[in-house]
Amino acid sequence: MVNDTIHGCQGLIDSVELLDVAYRPDVSVSGQGLITCQVDTMLLLGNSTLLGNRYQYQWLDATGQDIPDAQSLQLLINRGGKYTLQLIDTRTGCIGEAAYTAVPDTTPPVADIYGVEPLTCVRDTITLSVTQARPGETWTYQWVRSNAGNSENLVAGPRLSLGQVGLYRLSVRNVDNGCIAQDSVQIVKDTLAPLANAGPDQELDCNNPNVQIGQNGQANAAFRWYQIENTFFNRREAQPIVDEEGTYILEVENLQNGCRNSDTVIVVLFANSPDSLDIRVKHVTCAGQKNGSLQVIEVRGGEGPFLYRLGKQGAFGTNTDFSALQEGVYNVGVQDVRGCEWNEVVTINPGVSADLQVTPPQQIRRGETVRLQAVTNLVLESVGTFRWTVPETLDCDTCRDFKIQLFKTTAFTATIADTNGCAAEAKTLVLVDPNPGFYVPNAFSPNGDNINDFFDIEVADDIESVSIFQVYDRWGGLMYSKKNFDPREKRHGWDGKYRGKAKESAVFAWYIEVIGVDGERFFRKGDVTLVR
Repeated sequence: MVNDTIHGCQGLIDSVELLDVAYRPDVSVSGQGLITCQVDTMLLLGNSTLLGNRYQYQWLDATGQDIPDAQSLQLLINRGGKYTLQLIDTRTGCIGEAAYTAVPDTTPPVADIYGVEPLTCVRDTITLSVTQARPGETWTYQWVRSNAGNSENLVAGPRLSLGQVGLYRLSVRNVDNGCIAQDSVQIVKDTLAPLANAGPDQELDCNNPNVQIGQNGQANAAFRWYQIENTFFNRREAQPIVDEEGTYILEVENLQNGCRNSDTVIVVLFANSPDSLDIRVKHVTCAGQKNGSLQVIEVRGGEGPFLYRLGKQGAFGTNTDFSALQEGVYNVGVQDVRGCEWNEVVTINPGVSADLQVTPPQQIRRGETVRLQAVTNLVLESVGTFRWTVPETLDCDTCRDFKIQLFKTTAFTATIADTNGCAAEAKTLVLVDPNPGFYVPNAFSPNGDNINDFFDIEVADDIESVSIFQVYDRWGGLMYSKKNFDPREKRHGWDGKYRGKAKESAVFAWYIEVIGVDGERFFRKGDVTLVR
């Protein structure tokens, strides 16, 4: 409504309606295909429900700039990146957008070759290997060998075993994207043999008992010497010193390629040298003695006069006899006028080792009889003397098997010697229980049942008789007494009566004197309980 303030006029009333038509047009983008090493383009597809001339399309690159001639729903691209499609409503000026990021798959495989080594005398084949395919990918491998202008395709695979020189080219292809990586290596052969020089032939003599063979060593080489005549000879130095005649073989190995070469040298020995001895040997008579001897009777070979020695050390002398020797192995040496030496090994046998074994130590009761035996390794005909030695006299001190009754602990020593005086000694001990062999009960019951009705003494074989057997009551009254009787007689003990009257149950004291079969007296006392 409009008012005229000057004239006071008022206009007609009119109205208008304002509508908000702003919106974001709906649009989306999808990709078709994938850029790889084999496919260099892919198609981006826009999609929207809004169609018609009022709508326009524009593609933008990753920087937000318009892509020329890209005003349709489709866009063909040849590289990865972010692409944006704008949908423009020309009536309202509203714009909708959708973006798509294209990620090309052009990652190549890895074609790094490993295990490259030269072919040598000890390595006639090698194996080349390459990096394994990444997880989820499949790779193929192709090897090509080139040498002297010729090429050949080899087995396909991640490993290649080869035994020829040449240029080896590897092509690795990723099956998933067609991308290829390549590598190549040159395989060479190193079979250069080392120099082997064993030196000139040489001669051993008495003034030159050893010689040095071979020549100065060379770098990166190992040396090994063999002797045809001595399989135990094995030396590792370039110039060994040897003291034996024979044919020596030098083998040299190049440590870098394992190639070997060999040479031979001959070492001869001056012929006329002492080569054997005639030695008279006197062996030791008895084990442990020093009465053996050696006497050189003759020297074979060499030139006299000769000098002699016992052992490999020490000075030579004119003495041919060596005495006061014990058993063992001896080296007898001789030296001729030219200084040539010969050594011969002689054994002086051990003498007779007499052995004597006796009954082992034992323990018995007083008065028991024991058996003692002596056993020797000497044959009967060679025994000179045998004797037992004890503190007391034996009935047969030369018997090797005897019995004896003992009443006290006794040590026995036996000695034996053969006709050459080779002797042995053995000892044993018999432990004798010093207590006399009799038993006195501590109770009896004189009730007429014929069981323990008498208080008596039981004795062993070492007791001869009882000189006194007495029983007393608690006040010292003599209840029973018997003297000088054989305890082995029946019913010789106390029947529990005094003057024909039975004693009541009580404890009584007793006293006993016994005489052993060896005459020794023993005294004992104690108490016994009378039970009614």
